Amino acid sequence: MSSDLKKIYIHVGLPKTGSTFLRNNFFAELNNVALFTAVKKNDSNPISGMMFELGQLQMKYGRKIEEAEFPDPEYYKKKINQYFQSIADENILISWSSFLCSMGGARDDFKSIIPVSNFLKRVFSEARIIMIIRRQDTYIESNYSQVLKKSSYAGDFDSFVRINCLNDNDQRELFINPSLCNYLHFYNTYCTHFGRNNILIIPFEKLVYDQKNFIEDIVQFMQVKSVAIDKPPENLGYSGQSMKLSRIYNKFRKYSKHKAERILDKPIQKYLDTKSTTIKVKFIQIVIGKLKQFQIRAYLEKWDKFLKKLGLYSKPSLLTKTLRDKIMNTCSASNKELSDKLHLQLTKYGYY
Repeated sequence: MSSDLKKIYIHVGLPKTGSTFLRNNFFAELNNVALFTAVKKNDSNPISGMMFELGQLQMKYGRKIEEAEFPDPEYYKKKINQYFQSIADENILISWSSFLCSMGGARDDFKSIIPVSNFLKRVFSEARIIMIIRRQDTYIESNYSQVLKKSSYAGDFDSFVRINCLNDNDQRELFINPSLCNYLHFYNTYCTHFGRNNILIIPFEKLVYDQKNFIEDIVQFMQVKSVAIDKPPENLGYSGQSMKLSRIYNKFRKYSKHKAERILDKPIQKYLDTKSTTIKVKFIQIVIGKLKQFQIRAYLEKWDKFLKKLGLYSKPSLLTKTLRDKIMNTCSASNKELSDKLHLQLTKYGYY
């Protein structure tokens, strides 16, 4: 059965809006729905291959994503149509939060939204879009913790938030400009390609405070049978101690422009390049080699889970009232217009 005969739904994100929770506890349980989530190079299906290639473009081009040469949509459309013939399920659900942005918008300034949505339209012409948004202040706060985990970023939160700041000179520098967290723009972009009736937008806060109706919104949109979720969404995020340790550790690492890996700063890298055979240099080479392979994230996450069991875990509040107001006031006009247009009642969830 081709993509023109299948019912296709694409969950495009945002990141940090319960995507992993939904995939594991809701999407995977839906009847007569084939779920695609993996973004791995070695996955055999063309849908995962497509997502992997898009992810590589986002990593490589960053804020210059508009200059990227996107893959041929006709190639993937043909390959995916052929692949669909082997799938018995009537509904296809593709879930990947990076369709909207790379590194939560900290790498590409949300510039990938237009070219990616255009690409998706050309591959899946009749798809319907599920988009989950989150209050901009808590979205940015959560994304900061994620950036500490997944990159070599070592700055504090205040330097991560740059209101009305654009930087096209260094696409590798990570920061978020709240003025670009414009959900109305996200909605209008996908409306242009897929049509207003084919877009569902739900606030993440509804999943947290009104899970039953959040789920009902999606199953009605997809016209599938509902399933019950028996636990609330939970993502610990880094504790205050883990954030401090992560920033210290990240200072010893540097993002490589040409590789999707992290390398140590040049002053330390010189010890790896030297041909000296002294015991001191050999020892440093061994230590640095181990550090390069060491992933601190896994240990910090285990530490935070241990702290929670002891009742000692606490997530830091990074937002001062002044900064929170600046972020939300920057987005208030577009939030209001989107809320009024779609009857989302965003003020109910604390949106300005």
